Amino acid sequence: LHHIHNNEQHTAYVEAFIQKILNPLQGYGYPIFLCSDEKVEFISATEQYIEIIELSELSRNEQILLWEGWFKLLDVKDIDTAILSAKFNLNGSQIQKAAKRLAVLSKKSKLTEQQIADACMLVLPSPGVGNIKRQKTSYTLEDLKLPSEQKQILRNICSHITHRHQVYDVWNMERQYAYGKTVSALFVGPPGTGKTMAAHVLADMLHLPLYTVDLSQVVDKYVGETEKRLEEIFTNVEKSSSILFFDEADAIFGKRSEVSDAKDRYANTEVAYILQRIEQYEGIVILSSNYQKNIDDAFLRRIRYLVQFQMPDVALRKELWQSCFAPETPLDNVDFDFLAEKFELSGGAIKNIALNAAFLAAEEGKNIGMSQILRCVKRDSQKQGNNMLFMDFGPYAHLVKVIHEE
Repeated sequence: LHHIHNNEQHTAYVEAFIQKILNPLQGYGYPIFLCSDEKVEFISATEQYIEIIELSELSRNEQILLWEGWFKLLDVKDIDTAILSAKFNLNGSQIQKAAKRLAVLSKKSKLTEQQIADACMLVLPSPGVGNIKRQKTSYTLEDLKLPSEQKQILRNICSHITHRHQVYDVWNMERQYAYGKTVSALFVGPPGTGKTMAAHVLADMLHLPLYTVDLSQVVDKYVGETEKRLEEIFTNVEKSSSILFFDEADAIFGKRSEVSDAKDRYANTEVAYILQRIEQYEGIVILSSNYQKNIDDAFLRRIRYLVQFQMPDVALRKELWQSCFAPETPLDNVDFDFLAEKFELSGGAIKNIALNAAFLAAEEGKNIGMSQILRCVKRDSQKQGNNMLFMDFGPYAHLVKVIHEE
């Protein structure tokens, strides 16, 4: 009944249920228990006395006790139940199913963190809405070429999840924060500097699924539609213990404008709603933007972690160039020092150039060398609307077919 959103239709179903099922059963004089995932309005539709008992979700402490009970019964050892309850919000039935699955797996070999996470995710509902898409994640923190300060912030975000039990329950800090417990992060920086990759790395570190919001399907010109779609997304993802990633979030988390007409007033109301909904969300929300100045100040005040992505310096560019090629990749005297010092490129641009150079070398039947790489550097520059001069390639200019411009 709680899935019926039309009020008149809902009332009709409730009245029919009372007349055909509830009233006849009450004639037998036995206690009757009605169970529902959500509250259903029966009292207004009947004269019979109904006692309403609302059962709240299991607390982290209760989840820990259930995990420990099942693990003891099933002889499962060496799993941190505090981290399980911090990362996955499961009910009693879900904990039972996951524990039994882990018991079977533990008999075969020592459990990995990924196996433990997978067992929990299998018993959770998948957020099956069309406006989000699950991303396959394969990057690790070692793959992400960032300064140590930014990497430490990513570690702090993970700690905020895994140490929830200790901080909120053992240290009783939850009493001080009735709302605003969202783990939110804003990734800011130029295109190609690793923002999306960092979201993938977080998902890998926490062993949680990553869902990207398709903003083109969320933002709607009609009043109320954007909020409705966002509410659907948040509600579904909350139940699945997933990471929610808003890429290029400026479209929906942008600055509020001065009110000059009804359209501006509605747009500002929409932003206010999103702010409130994020405050209520207890999962992980990651926003990315190319420019911090585009994000509404109210969002920035509520964002718990800010990670700034900069264009890489020479040393980092060298690391990026070297990391683009696998140990099995055949290289022919690639001058990584020259590439790093000469061309101020983002990590994304370097990856694209390296891959294009690999296909170019394969087409020519050669190992990857400076000739293929520099020709791809030139093409990437042309794609950006810039024409490189003969002198830009220094001692390797003879490897590139460039018209010398005076």
